[in-house]
Amino acid sequence: MESDPLSKPDKTCKIEKGSFDRRFHQFYDSDITSDCEFLVGNEKSVIKGHKLVFSAASTVFYAKFYGDLKENSVVELSDLEPEGFKKMKQYIYTGEVSFETYDQIIYTLVIGKKYSIPTLATKCMELLEEGKDTYRLQALKYYEYLNERSISELNQLCERIVEENTFDILSKEGFLSAKHKTVGWILGFESLALTSEVELFNFVEKWALAKAKPAIPTSAEGFNHIKKDIRFLTMDGEQFADVATKTTLLTDGEKLAISLNLLKFGSTSLPEYLSNNRKERNFTRKQHS
Repeated sequence: MESDPLSKPDKTCKIEKGSFDRRFHQFYDSDITSDCEFLVGNEKSVIKGHKLVFSAASTVFYAKFYGDLKENSVVELSDLEPEGFKKMKQYIYTGEVSFETYDQIIYTLVIGKKYSIPTLATKCMELLEEGKDTYRLQALKYYEYLNERSISELNQLCERIVEENTFDILSKEGFLSAKHKTVGWILGFESLALTSEVELFNFVEKWALAKAKPAIPTSAEGFNHIKKDIRFLTMDGEQFADVATKTTLLTDGEKLAISLNLLKFGSTSLPEYLSNNRKERNFTRKQHS
């Protein structure tokens, strides 16, 4: 008699793979025997589920339901989007997920990262890489949404998209609502799909004026933190003269200091919040004649 008869492969009982994969489908499609519910988003959309399934997919959910600091059966998740949570639920119950919009992918990426479901997060990243030409004009919105939630994995991809599509992205009305930090991020790029530093400044000035409070007649002093990243000293005299006659973002003293430094660098000191960087960016958009 063999001492361990069940160790041989021909004694192993296997469930047909297709059958196993579909095992939890019936529970995903209905609320049969659900023992927990999630109130998701500002509207507190109710999404029901099963503690065991959620816990098997995520150590974070396991801690919520079975850990030392376990919560009750109703979990409020006001910082998440219901669309993303539903896609995450689809994935952990069925092993598959389908998306109709890139917004859904972004929302699901956030949940995949927050609840430590790496395979789901990786799938979202792959889809975002593949579809970057489709959602390119939404890159700033996605960049801000993810960074508000401390998710930086998409930063390099967003930077590449902005570098390659700068004119189209900054021309969109949505750019006018970009956050200060986002504009500063763009101004740090060495390569932009624009024609010149002047064109970049014109976009930034339009954004700044949109941000300025209507009661303030001039916004020159309110945007010093942005002006420090404009490379005025890479403009030629004629370009800066055109800027100086039109802009309200520079004071007369700032205009004079920049003009003197364009004539002879170092001839007078620049305010500390103005850039003395004379290295030209790589502008890749051709100037139309």
